[in-house]
Amino acid sequence: MAFPLCQKARAHIAQNLEWIPLEEFKAHHAKLLGKQIDPNMLDEARILEIYAQFKEV
Repeated sequence: MAFPLCQKARAHIAQNLEWIPLEEFKAHHAKLLGKQIDPNMLDEARILEIYAQFKEV
C-alpha cells in the first residue's frame, strides 16, 4: 500500500489540490486527535520516515 500521491499514475492530481500545512491541519481537526485520528500518524518525523520508505521501493 502506498500513499496515493506517491503513485506515478496519480502524480498529476497533486497539482490541482489545495495543500495546507500539517500544523494547520492539526489545529483544524484538534477535536478528532486521539479519538478518530491517531496523533502518531500526524507526527512530521514519522510521516517523513514512512514516505522515505515508499520512495525506496
